[in-house]
Amino acid sequence: IWQAEIALALLFALSALTVRCVQRPGSAEGNALRFPPPGIFFLGAEGTLAKQELLAFAVIRSILGMEEMDYRRSAHKLLTRVVSERKKSTAKSGALMAFGDSFMVKSMTAVEASTLLAILRSYLNHLENHGGSNTMLPRFYGAYIHVGLLGRQTFLAVMANVFADVPPDVLRTMEKFDLKGSSDDRSQRHEGAELMDFDLLREDRKLVAADVAQGEEFYSQLHDDVRFLLAQHMPVGPCGVLDYESLPDAYRGAPGLMDYSLLVGVVPRGTPGGIIRLDVRDERLQHCMGPDGRTCYDVQVQDATVLVGVIDILQFWTPTKRAARLLKKGLGKERDLDGG
Repeated sequence: IWQAEIALALLFALSALTVRCVQRPGSAEGNALRFPPPGIFFLGAEGTLAKQELLAFAVIRSILGMEEMDYRRSAHKLLTRVVSERKKSTAKSGALMAFGDSFMVKSMTAVEASTLLAILRSYLNHLENHGGSNTMLPRFYGAYIHVGLLGRQTFLAVMANVFADVPPDVLRTMEKFDLKGSSDDRSQRHEGAELMDFDLLREDRKLVAADVAQGEEFYSQLHDDVRFLLAQHMPVGPCGVLDYESLPDAYRGAPGLMDYSLLVGVVPRGTPGGIIRLDVRDERLQHCMGPDGRTCYDVQVQDATVLVGVIDILQFWTPTKRAARLLKKGLGKERDLDGG
């Protein structure tokens, strides 16, 4: 009930294109904070749909325990920084990114922005019914459009940083794994980049929950989150005019979001920070030579903590993705579990 009351109040507060938040006189940041910053607008900020979207993000922030003024201050700084500095990620996407105050801003393609709006209500329901603040899914706090020179649009999402509040010295040296369970180009791409699936397998390395009960809770939450991803589907066909459910199976392909990764940071036990944490035994299988000349194996174990989050979920199984996968299979770069 209290969430509904908050939502109703926010619906009226967020009905305008831009929102002004008046602070107490004498604040170090001035007497007023315009949000979003100049040149940045709420995603889809026209008509009734915009109110629904803004309302949904506000309720999401409430469920995840976010103070509204804290959010706006941090988001204002990051949105301003990302469009002025335009620093790009080193990943394949080359997305614009900025980090600060436990948040991150990342640019989206138009298709990704559309996907976020398509799943927004289901995402909100999932947070309300399946763990809320325990979710490993990206924590979408808001979505915006920056309109630049000649009307160029950049879509932006404000999210929680998976590695929020990790000390900078640990963050610089922390092992980070981007795991997909795929064999397609899944090795570290260059020195200093995230490690990937094959890098984990080469050492026959296992991260085993130190506490069995906590491990079961962890896997149960991850299971619920992945089920949510698999249950989503495009609301319309690729041309934007057909109801998805009316399309033939052969045309629409398998439902569900795809291409997401499990981002894992491995830090010494007791290191602060991170949104989702699990204490583990970091087990590595070491090869050695016995006195008789035979190969032997030794398991090295260290106490560690993993910081975990599911990332990059805004991709449906579209005809374009199906075609790309068929091409990879034809080139022998990808195989199904049955070997096909």
